[in-house]
Amino acid sequence: MPPQTGNKLDWKEIGLACDLDDDSLRVTKRLAKHGFEAIIRWLKGPSASKPDRKTPTGQGWVKAPAAPARRVGLDQRRFGTTR
Repeated sequence: MPPQTGNKLDWKEIGLACDLDDDSLRVTKRLAKHGFEAIIRWLKGPSASKPDRKTPTGQGWVKAPAAPARRVGLDQRRFGTTR
């Protein structure tokens, strides 16, 4: 887990651990915030308030449409033959 103070990321601790100066830390906060939050959500696991996604079953899948009918050329119409 990234260092936290309460429910917020502890950016001072992150800056010290990564040896970042104030300007670099300011840029890092903006760029890495969402990544750290995603890691925290992943480590905590699925939330009890969110319903689990159901796995797809054989039922409910939509069949692909049939291939379009093949057009018969002019020469095949005259003689009534197909290939």
